[in-house]
Amino acid sequence: MRWRLVVPARIAPITITSTGSRCCIGTSSTNEGYLAVIKPPLTRDLYRGLINTGPSMQNTPTNPADGREIIDLGALLAMVWRGFAVILFFGAVGFGLALTYAKGLTTPLFAATAELVLETRDEKIVDIEQVLGRISTDEEAILTEVHILAGRELAAQVVDELELADDVEFNGESPQSGLADFLASLRSRGETGTLPDPEVLREHAIETLRARTEVRNVPGTYAFSIEVLSADPSKAAEIANSYAMIYLENQRAELFRATEQASDWLAVRVADLAADVARAETAVTSLKSEASFADEAHLQGLERRLLRLRETLIERRAALEAKQRQLDILQEPDRLAAGAQVLVVSGLDRDQALAQVRSERAELSAQTAAIETSVGDLQRQILLQTEALTRLDSAQRDLESSRLLYENFRDRLRETAVQQGIHQPDSRIIEYAVAQRFPVVPNLPYSLGVGAVVGALIGGALTIGWQISVSRIRSSGQVATLTGAPVLAQMSRLPKDLDDLKPGTPAGEELRNLRTSLLLRRETAQVILVASAESGDGKTTISAALAKSFAEVGRRTLLVDCDLRRRQASAKYGRRGIMGGFADVILGRTSLDQSVIRSSMEGVDLLQAGGSGYAAADVLSRGNVADVLTQARGRWDTIILDTPPILAVPDARLLAGHVDSLLLVVRWNRTRRRTLATCLDRLRQSGHGPDAIVMSRMGGRHGVRGPYRQTIRRYAVA
Repeated sequence: MRWRLVVPARIAPITITSTGSRCCIGTSSTNEGYLAVIKPPLTRDLYRGLINTGPSMQNTPTNPADGREIIDLGALLAMVWRGFAVILFFGAVGFGLALTYAKGLTTPLFAATAELVLETRDEKIVDIEQVLGRISTDEEAILTEVHILAGRELAAQVVDELELADDVEFNGESPQSGLADFLASLRSRGETGTLPDPEVLREHAIETLRARTEVRNVPGTYAFSIEVLSADPSKAAEIANSYAMIYLENQRAELFRATEQASDWLAVRVADLAADVARAETAVTSLKSEASFADEAHLQGLERRLLRLRETLIERRAALEAKQRQLDILQEPDRLAAGAQVLVVSGLDRDQALAQVRSERAELSAQTAAIETSVGDLQRQILLQTEALTRLDSAQRDLESSRLLYENFRDRLRETAVQQGIHQPDSRIIEYAVAQRFPVVPNLPYSLGVGAVVGALIGGALTIGWQISVSRIRSSGQVATLTGAPVLAQMSRLPKDLDDLKPGTPAGEELRNLRTSLLLRRETAQVILVASAESGDGKTTISAALAKSFAEVGRRTLLVDCDLRRRQASAKYGRRGIMGGFADVILGRTSLDQSVIRSSMEGVDLLQAGGSGYAAADVLSRGNVADVLTQARGRWDTIILDTPPILAVPDARLLAGHVDSLLLVVRWNRTRRRTLATCLDRLRQSGHGPDAIVMSRMGGRHGVRGPYRQTIRRYAVA
């Protein structure tokens, strides 16, 4: 018989075909096999399980190579749609909480804004900027003014001006209508309940005012806005206007203070400069009154006289030298012939000529000495006159400089004196704050919208997380629905040392339950293949533990490591340096008897994986595998094959046709439904399916629990 389940249009119709005692579940639009095998009747719970399973398996694709999930937007939207009621509920809860917070837990606050502008026009009576610097209009200066407006000093002045330290809204002295203010007031009172110190109240008022004040510069302008929040709209406007007026008054006071300071400094400077001018005038007068003083014209006359004397001195020295040569001629006999001409010219004899030349020479010598003395005296006189003129010129320049500075500072002092009393601040108020009718805190539409959105997001996250968690295998019923195979055991996490699986331990009893279930099956399997969909499901540990458990009841047991790549069973329970293994036996390089060794587990023989250097799939595809297992059947009662993951490599599927039972290990809360469905699909493509399921690493509350768990050791076999 056939049932046709009608599901939403986004899901392909599911067809359930009855074949004897089983039902094959698949889609009518594909021929890719079936999704699950169940036994009739088809109950409502089973129908819901199929509907919940189908979309999750179809819309959550995985990469079989590495098991990583691929995000599917369609699957995500489907999850949101299925959890729409939950999302709506949480959105309504968020809306209600936001409404409760806005109406009952928050004090309504009104905003008031005063606006100022930085004055850029020059309307000063005198150029006081030559004495005092004004506020610049560059960006740094504007940001500095914003910082001053929002600073603590100005807030303290406003608190003192309006006596906000005595206002319960700002000093935290008593509760307001909001729960938050009430709790804040309790904290401010302290544990002893004593009244705070007035300075503490003032500090609290200052900090509260700063927290409720926002100063902004209007972009691209010289305007500032001062916004103040208060529970009283009139109070908010009063505080904002006080902020602006106190700020302007501070500017005016600062200008007045700076003007006074400049006036005092200028007065002292002018007095010093006046004294400097007086000293310079005295020095000039003293230089002019010196007896040796002469003007520049007289000095030039002296220089011309000195020039004439130097010319006369040169002439006299030349004449003196000429007379000296004549005297030398007359005094030397060998030069007398030359002196005869002198005698002829003068008409004198030699002695008379010699006396005359000597007389003339003495007279020239006296004149030359007199002229030299006059030149020296005149040079000293000129030097003294030049030095006097230089000192006078320097004194006059100092006098002029001192007089210029004195007059400049005197003018600035007069300008500063005129400016006192007519100071104008650098800013002006362009709009006073007025009381508003509606509060800005809380912003009811915004709060309700945020509450609803946050609630909806929380609901969406919860419903998506829940559906994702549900997509993992979390119960034996889910496995049975998907596989149609019985779940023989729900194993908790096994210890690393299998010797700890002693009677009386929960893990040991779970393992013995699995062994008993396998032995009591209608047809006891001799060759058991243990496989899993992915790595990390505990397959190798369960294989070894199961082999050890069979050996404990006296069965000859062989554990075969069929993972020719990773060889985990060989590494854990075998020995190194052993030549030969499963692959070598298949290839005929060694015999089965030569390759089997005693494992580290008592009573369990081990056939290690064998050598490397060949493709595992090629080795397992040989016909010798059946011969090897036939030989093993004749020597051992139970043969357990530990195989690699089904989704990773085809080894398990190649061996499935040579075994009596396929035991599939499914890890609790990790293996996903789609992963398991893909694993089943691959097995069935090879003509096989799992005969039994073992759930591994079950959570504590899913295993043996209750009073029996507490007293299980009492029933253990000693």
